Amino acid sequence: MGKAIYEKKNRIAYVTLNRPDALNALDDEMNDELWAIWRDFNDDPSVDVAILTGAGKAFCAGADLKTFIPKWEHANMLDARRNAARGIGGGITRGQHRMTKPIIAAERLIRWGETRVFTSRPRSPIAGPTRERRKRW
Repeated sequence: MGKAIYEKKNRIAYVTLNRPDALNALDDEMNDELWAIWRDFNDDPSVDVAILTGAGKAFCAGADLKTFIPKWEHANMLDARRNAARGIGGGITRGQHRMTKPIIAAERLIRWGETRVFTSRPRSPIAGPTRERRKRW
């Protein structure tokens, strides 16, 4: 099973970040899988919306620093510039603003400021738990 699970059902695409042992932290392999998933989602007329979630107890811890830091430890500005278009995290956000279909982040452990990063058109959350309900999620 991949590091990102992609399923389509009833015109909905379900995308699950699948590295629960690493709190779904993004590494290069997951990043590449997400690029392929979003390309298919964008081009497939049989799906109208995507729901993005994470397996296990966390939505996404960000970049996997065990693989990210060693790769960039001795990088220069030219290396960073070459990587900017598809760099780590690009599978979730970079370039995805060009999609016309909505992507909904189904987060369990919400920090409200991050919700906007993982949603597209509209770029603000349309629904979410109240402060009291957040504790039960």
